[in-house]
Amino acid sequence: GKEAHLLRVQLADLFLDNHHVNGHTTGTEALWSGVPVLTRPGEGMASRVGASLVEAAGIGGEMTVRTEEEYVALAVSLVTDFERIRRLRRRLEHGRASNRLFDTQRWVRNWERALRMAVEEAVLRKDGGSPVHG
Repeated sequence: GKEAHLLRVQLADLFLDNHHVNGHTTGTEALWSGVPVLTRPGEGMASRVGASLVEAAGIGGEMTVRTEEEYVALAVSLVTDFERIRRLRRRLEHGRASNRLFDTQRWVRNWERALRMAVEEAVLRKDGGSPVHG
């Protein structure tokens, strides 16, 4: 089941994100499990998700690179520096309750607000008014 899957994910030291299509659910599961994710965003939306995930998890500044050379250099550096990996894992594990990535209540509040705004705008347009937002 899901618990067994997440226990297996925890065995990894580092998650190397694919450049062209980032790990969406798998990246989130890695971060939830305390596994640092190294990512290099690309041009398309599917290749920028990893950067958003690590930023929301509080490690974006350390784990997002711009070039392939930086990606390889940081990956090699990380897998040879177990103390740094341990520090990143601790930050992820301690931040799980407070970082934006896993703050479900905040996400729900924002989603509800967006839905209210969409409904208000639709009602205004129906009544001949102009949109209030944006």
